[in-house]
Amino acid sequence: MKIVLISIGDELLSGRTVNTNASWQGRELSNAGHQVVEVLTIGDDRSRIVQNLTEASLRADALFTTGGLGPTDDDKTTAAICELLGCEMVLNKEQQKLIVERFNSVGRQLNERSLKQAYVPEACEVILNRWGTAPGLRFRLNNTPIYVLPGVPFEMRELFNIILRDEIGSADGFHEQVWLIQGLPESVLAERLEPIEGSFSDNLSLAYLPSEGVIRLRLIRYNEREETLGAFDRAAGEIVQRAGEWIVSDRNESLASALARVLVERKATIATAESCTGGLIGGALTEIPGSSRYYPGGIISYANEVKSSALHVNSATIEQFGAVSEETAREMAAGIRLAIPADYGVAVTGIAGPDGGTAEKPVGTVWIAVASSTGIEARLHSFRGERDVIRNYAVNAALGMALKMVRASK
Repeated sequence: MKIVLISIGDELLSGRTVNTNASWQGRELSNAGHQVVEVLTIGDDRSRIVQNLTEASLRADALFTTGGLGPTDDDKTTAAICELLGCEMVLNKEQQKLIVERFNSVGRQLNERSLKQAYVPEACEVILNRWGTAPGLRFRLNNTPIYVLPGVPFEMRELFNIILRDEIGSADGFHEQVWLIQGLPESVLAERLEPIEGSFSDNLSLAYLPSEGVIRLRLIRYNEREETLGAFDRAAGEIVQRAGEWIVSDRNESLASALARVLVERKATIATAESCTGGLIGGALTEIPGSSRYYPGGIISYANEVKSSALHVNSATIEQFGAVSEETAREMAAGIRLAIPADYGVAVTGIAGPDGGTAEKPVGTVWIAVASSTGIEARLHSFRGERDVIRNYAVNAALGMALKMVRASK
């Protein structure tokens, strides 16, 4: 199914709000085998909403909009729909009841602006919103189903999941195999896999999704015909043969999830000692439910004094080699295993910038070490980019290095 996403709101165009809704929707639809052919972002302008809904309905199998359903005067989506369908706004008593109950449950005083959201275009079907105040809407234009959702992310996701589950579903015959690949540039990977891609028919495709040192590689098939199934299996086997050395997971999961899964399987724990990443590694590990099974904790040791007092890094080591050095990283990794304690310790120390770099240790210099009961491994990385990019590269490199060590342990 070819789908168009339309995000509505002046705040999206001004940059005051990041459009996370479209990226989330695109990912969910892609995972279900549908193709997002276009993502549009428009302001709270009635005529533009009408124009874009009309035009997009002619080139899509389904259309989703988010935003513009709020109680303020700059929310123009419902007015645009009324103009488009030639109808009036009417009260939906079920949504009104939900709004009243929601306000009463939190002890808030109900006002007319909030009740305004229970009024909907008469020609639309209502998708009741039990998580907020503005309901979702459903109507057809040029025989294309259009789903109108609130812009509040958690409300949008709840309603979107209902629509995807009950109405759109997964594409027939769709199946994908996902690999996480680390340590191989995208261009080199593409060159290695070029002979495989060259043999594909329209029933197979390969997607490269690079993100700061990690490539999510998706092999997709679009039907279940015998020849397609055979071609899919052959392609998967060749991919493993050509890229197996760099494959860190053959599941559709994050690097942190892969590490967490292996730790749980081995009943092992890991602790983190972070300097330039400032807790991002621990954050990635604790985003996963049940993280207390494998992650007892970590220490952010930005200052040298904390490295010495909390992680038992010898002050002479820092004085002689510097905070960003192999020697310091090794002592941090060993120290965190004792301080927490844990079976494995991963440590990161580096220069994320924009300042602090030298000719000998420029911005992007990062040392990562992983310690276990059998020894310590350390590796130097030279990342490029802005501060956040360097930090994210370091997080992925540390997770991948820890994953390899845990897998290699008996």
